[in-house]
Amino acid sequence: MTNKIVAEGDEHRGVLNKSVGVNATSGLLLLDFLYEKPIINIRMVERHLKSSFVTANKVVEQLVNLEILTETAGGRRNRRYAYSPNLALFEFSARNG
Repeated sequence: MTNKIVAEGDEHRGVLNKSVGVNATSGLLLLDFLYEKPIINIRMVERHLKSSFVTANKVVEQLVNLEILTETAGGRRNRRYAYSPNLALFEFSARNG
């Protein structure tokens, strides 16, 4: 299970390095943060990246467009996003002990 998550993380790093819409450094910093906090909101990203809300929102939006993040709570305010590969690890751990 962890090998699959590591492989997906490596794949996501490659996708971010090749994408042109987002600052690759910010995208990679956010990807690393998602291993600590697989469920995030824009304010968390803003604080972690030490960026503006607009920049944090753009980085998250790009990761959603690249299908790296999934929006879990819709609406205009307080949207939450999940990094599914990491959540799968937590679910696996909870089921197996």
